[in-house]
Amino acid sequence: MAQRTFRGAAAELRVKALSLARWAGGQAPHEQTVEEAKDIAKNASENGVSDMFLLSGWEIVGQIVLSLVFSILFGILYKKYKYTHMFDPADEEADAKDSDPKSLDSEWKFAFWDCFATPRMCCIACCFPAIRWADSVDMANLQSFWTAVAMWWVLSLFNLFVGFGFALVTAVLGAYHRQKIRAIFSIESGTPKTIALDFFAYCCCPCVAITQEGRTLEDAERLKHKCVRKGTMESPR
Repeated sequence: MAQRTFRGAAAELRVKALSLARWAGGQAPHEQTVEEAKDIAKNASENGVSDMFLLSGWEIVGQIVLSLVFSILFGILYKKYKYTHMFDPADEEADAKDSDPKSLDSEWKFAFWDCFATPRMCCIACCFPAIRWADSVDMANLQSFWTAVAMWWVLSLFNLFVGFGFALVTAVLGAYHRQKIRAIFSIESGTPKTIALDFFAYCCCPCVAITQEGRTLEDAERLKHKCVRKGTMESPR
């Protein structure tokens, strides 16, 4: 009964908001506004929560299955062809000059907004963030690759179908592991400032944060940094 009452109130509030928007746009509120609210509230009570979704149940299931299949397939292909087709060309001159693992310590070597310097990695972070993020935390030995993919994928489903509130959970997850990556390279971590920065980085620009972490860990693997390993399932360079 409480759930039905809540659904009815939510539906009535939605119609009132629509009426207010019409009034703000210079249109007179419909005389049927109250009746519309009552009808929607009645339908919400009778039909349950399904009326609150824009997609039908089968459409939701279809999207879940497709996203899972694409994530698994791309994850397998990414690991197999990472260094042949999905890796940005190396700057051999810069690599020859930079051979000290300590160059990665104390501060971020790559600027936060310099993500376009590695367009392939940036594209993967935008289109398949779960895969690039999972590879980074795997290389940092924080989570196994497929466990991290599953965690990100589940949270992304909640973001898509439940609401923005779960995006905050994703930001907490990303910020937590970003703090761990900071600690690996002796970058300032564990302070209110860095925690807030990492949280808002994943709230507002997760793809940029993922790219910065990915570039750092890939460079650390190239320089044989003591705290970084090659990701699982990867073909040798």
